[in-house]
Amino acid sequence: RRARRKDYTVGYPGYTKAIIMGGAEWGALSLLLLAAAPVASVREYPTNYLSPEANRSKCSGSLVVIRTMDPGEFRLQRFQKLKDDLGPDATLIFSVDISSQNTTSMEVSEANRGIQELNRRFRDSVYFFNDKEMISKFKGLEDMPAFEDMGKSLAWAYHFEGFSVLLDHYKQRTGKTYDEYCGIWFVEDDLGFSGDWKEIMDVNMPEDDWKKADFYSINSLRQINKTGLETVRFYNQARNEAFINKFDDESLWADDSYLMYFSRDFFAKCEENAMEGRHAWSEMFVATVAHNDKLRDEYGNERDFLVKQINGGFKDTEGYFAFPQRFKHTQEEIQQHYEEYLVAGKSRLMHPMKN
Repeated sequence: RRARRKDYTVGYPGYTKAIIMGGAEWGALSLLLLAAAPVASVREYPTNYLSPEANRSKCSGSLVVIRTMDPGEFRLQRFQKLKDDLGPDATLIFSVDISSQNTTSMEVSEANRGIQELNRRFRDSVYFFNDKEMISKFKGLEDMPAFEDMGKSLAWAYHFEGFSVLLDHYKQRTGKTYDEYCGIWFVEDDLGFSGDWKEIMDVNMPEDDWKKADFYSINSLRQINKTGLETVRFYNQARNEAFINKFDDESLWADDSYLMYFSRDFFAKCEENAMEGRHAWSEMFVATVAHNDKLRDEYGNERDFLVKQINGGFKDTEGYFAFPQRFKHTQEEIQQHYEEYLVAGKSRLMHPMKN
């Protein structure tokens, strides 16, 4: 049986670090502490094996992937703010799922004014992918429900697999792999932040800094079988046998997916699970892997992935974007609410901003 997990939080300005530990994990923590102290050179494995830098190439900056479809002017402005806030140490690219278009990326570029303008303002930063590419890369994905009755595509239900294919395209075009960056942020285009994005995305933070976690969540982590989510269609239907065989009902977690951070090692572990044929609803897949899987090195050492929750104080709590009120505002009203936060100097995450 799994050891009962305990939450230990360490706070510092702007963040809360949640380290999830079970009985045996204290041994891994002890090794982490030893890694910072001088030790004899006769050890058979690197003393800092828990650091992602061990036996790895050096990394630089962060890769920021924005998931979009048909961005209007307000969204384009928010993209530019994100780019300006983060500066040159962050690389922004845009993910466009063309599955529902039933056409080629060139045709989408030529026909979609939003994509045309995105290409103009963020030259050579737009990448296209589709369901067929996802199915070709990941075994078992073809058999997963895509919720076509809702007019959706596989990428809508299985974000991670879509992101993985997108990063293949990024490598093909630029020659760069995701693990050349210290981490990857995934952002949905209907998310707005009225503060400086560096308050959340510290792209200059060294990868082995104690503040850096493997997975940042949006402060909405919840255990599925303790919150009634197991009865929701997406969580109930969108998980296959391979996923269930590894992660039982007691180990399922969920988290909102409109803002996520992956360390290089955690992204690789998620991709390993997907390549082995394990698939689940995107908001369940990533959070479940984060809470249950292990980071292992070539010497057989392992530790839990470290999960950190973004400060809940950033989330807009005035009810403006709460369901169903969020769908009752015009684009101009949404923008006005956002700009009021900007003028007031309040750092607030707002989602969804459907403008």
